[in-house]
Parts: sequence; structure tokens; C-alpha cells
Amino acid sequence: MTDIKSIFKKIKKIEIKTKKTVEEIISGEYHSAFKGRGIEFSDVRDYHYGDDIRLIDWNVTARLNKPYIKTFQEERELSILLAIDVSSSTAFGSIYKTIRELMTEVAALFCFAAIRNNDKVGLVIFNNQIVQYTPPKSGNVNLLKIIKNIIQAETIQGKTSLKSTIEFLNHLKIKKSIVILMSDFLDKDFSKPLKMLSKKHDLIPILFEDPFLKYILEKPSSTAVRDIESEKMILLPEFSEQKKLENNLTGFLNNRYRIFSNIGLDYIRLTTEESYVKPILKFFRKRNRQL
Repeated sequence: MTDIKSIFKKIKKIEIKTKKTVEEIISGEYHSAFKGRGIEFSDVRDYHYGDDIRLIDWNVTARLNKPYIKTFQEERELSILLAIDVSSSTAFGSIYKTIRELMTEVAALFCFAAIRNNDKVGLVIFNNQIVQYTPPKSGNVNLLKIIKNIIQAETIQGKTSLKSTIEFLNHLKIKKSIVILMSDFLDKDFSKPLKMLSKKHDLIPILFEDPFLKYILEKPSSTAVRDIESEKMILLPEFSEQKKLENNLTGFLNNRYRIFSNIGLDYIRLTTEESYVKPILKFFRKRNRQL
């Protein structure tokens, strides 16, 4: 397990690296980029002609013998739930960093943005089972603990089960939240529970990729690779079979985008060979225009 000193050193390094991006996110309409923020009770006031009678507070009205209505305000505190895939495929990286390391930086970015806005943040770490669940809470101590847990999870391995994870998220007894689902989405049969989750929460998938997938498609000769989750050796076919492999793999990868599109989800696509700053800022600006 990573020692505490090195963990906090890494947290500080990530904080410095993400500071500018966090500032850009905060300087924009951070809260307005999220749907379903909800409203909360604020106060009561005298009823005036033309007010919606459905808002009358009958208890106060009966007690004071005069009509009063409830007033509400938009919730200022957001509830964010980070769901992070720590299956073995996310521990892979062929160029600058692993998918897992990229996930850690992006997750920390959202945590630091939440700290600046006094928002609640929760955490789900998963592979083919739920490794850890922390309910959404506010406060710097909680958020730093979450970042620490994410860093410590970088060494976890395992197979993937998006379906069971999303079903777990669907059954959580929490108020409507912004669920940021971070994965390579290299799995199947998760479309239905994902659609259900999108109806309960403001769901934002972040899809992580490594350029090695592109390398596999372009490789013209026979190559042996190891499946990082099953640990089986796979012999990539000769050029004569390459087109078939390319079609199958491309279809599998494109199916992820098709699922998001069919459900009507905004998603962020990130790759280990490029900066995550522009895609994330582009996402926030797009959401601000839509909402």
C-alpha cells in the first residue's frame, strides 16, 4: 500500500497541476452546468393575490389564521458521486501514463472544484464488485480522504462488471446527484441499467481510452498480446484476417458511443496521449449553452 507521505505529496502535485483548470471551471457557470439541482424550502410569506394556491402552507395558515405560502430557493450545494473503474484494463497505459493515473487526476480535479464550492462528494470504486463506497459528504477532510482513497486504488486489479456496478448505483438511497461514471466501458449488457441511472441522476460518463487500441487495428503482422484481465495470451491475426478483427473491434468500441447517444447522454472522451483540459472545459461550455 502506498505510504501516507507519498500519497499527500501526490495530492499536492495533482492540486498544482489541476489548479488552472479548476479556476477556469469555477469562473464559468459551474453550478448551471449540471441538471436537476433541485429546490429546497426557504421560508413562508403572506399569501398575495395571484400566488399559486398549491404552495399554501396549511399548517402555518391554520395556526395564524391567515394564508401563508411556502417559498423555495435553488439548492446551492451540489451532490457529486464519483464512480471509478479499477478493473485491470484501466491499469494499462502504452505511452505517457496509465488510464488509471489519468482517472486519478480527473477525479481529483472534480474534487478540488467541489471543495471550492462547498459541494458534497461521494465515491464508488469498482471492478467486478464494489470495492469501496463513501456516501456524499461535504468538507475538506472528506474530499482529501476521497482523493487519498482514489490514489490508493491505483494498485487494485480485477475483471469488469459495469452492469452490476450500475445496478448498485441505481439502488443507492441518496438524493438526486451528479454521477460521474469513469471507465473504459469495455464491457457489455450495461445499456438498460445505464438508462435507468440516467433517469434518477444527472449522469455524466467519462470514457477513457489508450492509443494502443488504434495500434492493434493498424498492426499489419502477427502479434502476441496478453489480455490484462483474463491474463490469457492472444495472437493477433495475420494481415489476411486483419480487416475482420478491425471490423469486430471497431464495432465493439463504437457501440459505447451508440449507447450514450441512444440514451441521450452527454459524455467526455479522454485519451492518455492528450491533455484532458480542453475536452473537460469544452464539456462545461457545451452544457452551459444547453441548460
